[in-house]
Amino acid sequence: MIVVGAGGFATQVHDLLFNLGLTNRLVFYDDINRHNQQFLDHYKILHSADEVNEYFLASNDRRFVLGVGRPALRKQFYDLFTSFGGEPYTAISRNSIIGPYQVFIGKGVTILSLSVIESTVRIGNGCLLNLNTIVTHDTIVGDFCEIGPGVRISGSCTIGDNVFIGTGAVLLPKIKVGSNSIIGAGSVVVEDIPGNTTVVGVPARPVSG
Repeated sequence: MIVVGAGGFATQVHDLLFNLGLTNRLVFYDDINRHNQQFLDHYKILHSADEVNEYFLASNDRRFVLGVGRPALRKQFYDLFTSFGGEPYTAISRNSIIGPYQVFIGKGVTILSLSVIESTVRIGNGCLLNLNTIVTHDTIVGDFCEIGPGVRISGSCTIGDNVFIGTGAVLLPKIKVGSNSIIGAGSVVVEDIPGNTTVVGVPARPVSG
């Protein structure tokens, strides 16, 4: 399996995979810092498309996990690695709680420890749910969203694609968030947010300028 990325978030993903017993023949990918040859002084780092394809052929394992944050970057690498013939792997911590009924979790999703996803929730492809997030009933989360640590999303919310929700933000029930929007850390969202909008504060308000 390949972890796409070799920075700080990749360490969190490594620990998640380690606890799932999925680090046999694990490698990492970094096309920026080409001088780095090992991750955590243990795992090989791949640096090019050729090396990725060689790994897929040699290992007979085409799974990849997104080890980067930010919606645009996650989508970029998801598309790149699927173009290589990679298979996006959804990694879910054993310490998270997933509702037993009508939960859909897409491809290439990462769910870290202590997160809660209730029944009747839909999570799109490539999303990241960081530590201790809660997504409650009848909520829909679009593709490639990043939900920061400690975020609380109340029931019946609808979140578009490529949305970033900062640490500790709270969304009240039935909120709609348009695609490509950003919700600042600690914000409390009490009304709908149009697409391509950044909001901050309590209550959350659009950032001017």
